[in-house]
Amino acid sequence: MKKIYCFPLPLLVTLLIALTFSGCSRESKKARYLEQADRAFASDKYDLAEIDYKNTLKIDNLNPRAIGRLALIYADQGRIGQAIPFVLKGRELQPDNLELRLKFAQLNLATGNLKDARAEAYAILERHPTNPDAPVLLTGTIARPQDIAEVRTRLEGLPAPTSSGAPVLTALAMIELLQGHIKEGEALLQKALAADPKFAAAHSALGTLYGLQNDKIKALQSFKLAAEESPARSPRRLQYAQFLITSGDANAGTKYLEEITRATPDFLSAWTMLAEFALMDKQYKTCASYIDKIVARDGQNLEALFIRGRLQLAQGNTTKGVEEFARLANIYPRAP
Repeated sequence: MKKIYCFPLPLLVTLLIALTFSGCSRESKKARYLEQADRAFASDKYDLAEIDYKNTLKIDNLNPRAIGRLALIYADQGRIGQAIPFVLKGRELQPDNLELRLKFAQLNLATGNLKDARAEAYAILERHPTNPDAPVLLTGTIARPQDIAEVRTRLEGLPAPTSSGAPVLTALAMIELLQGHIKEGEALLQKALAADPKFAAAHSALGTLYGLQNDKIKALQSFKLAAEESPARSPRRLQYAQFLITSGDANAGTKYLEEITRATPDFLSAWTMLAEFALMDKQYKTCASYIDKIVARDGQNLEALFIRGRLQLAQGNTTKGVEEFARLANIYPRAP
């Protein structure tokens, strides 16, 4: 015969209260972590936001906001290996989150998956025709002559006034430049800047155009404007630094990168560029110190570890260099 356990009423009430308050405590903790994280994220304090979003996930491991925000943080910082699983999961949990869908498209573009990048950009424009990033991203998916007609038709078919706005005009200009139509491309870029003088992508495209024409002064001015009109962790800031260095002003370019790392020490892509140029300049100790800073934050950072392998080779440490590349090939089997 089974025993029936009867708890005294006061003890049963105590247990119920404890269970109830335990649940309330977890929810209140989660709410507090999310509030703190959102505040830090909005203030561009990514390190603090990361801590509290991670704390949120310890309580609720599928919390959509925490996963989505961590995806954005890691992608912006250049921690691509860490960003990918969060972007994928975040997109799955929040299919209407266009920021995540844009990151997904950008990651596909960066890894050469042009078909999925284009499909994602189309999906973004269907939901938000005025999205400022999707039109320019579309031009990066063009690989064949037939792609040009398809992308152009889609862009020109966007409703007015979107079709005459700076993002679409800039994208159409980039298509002209891909075809070698320099005058037409420049005219469209000027129209784009007339529509929005602060549109960074148009300034960046003009910088590239002037660079190809060997007009260093105009190119430098355009890249500088593109950098100034871009977020703190934007690749366009790195583009400006790279142009400074490669056009002969290495000191100014390095100084600008150092300013970026002081303002946003978590922007690993800036540290990577510093390491790259230090290696090219045979400043091996400096290069190693930059790599150490990156690896301290992201132990499996592909670019940093690849540079470290090249650094070993440059210093004559062939065995260590090969070991580094073999380890990378294990971690990133799809990386060419």
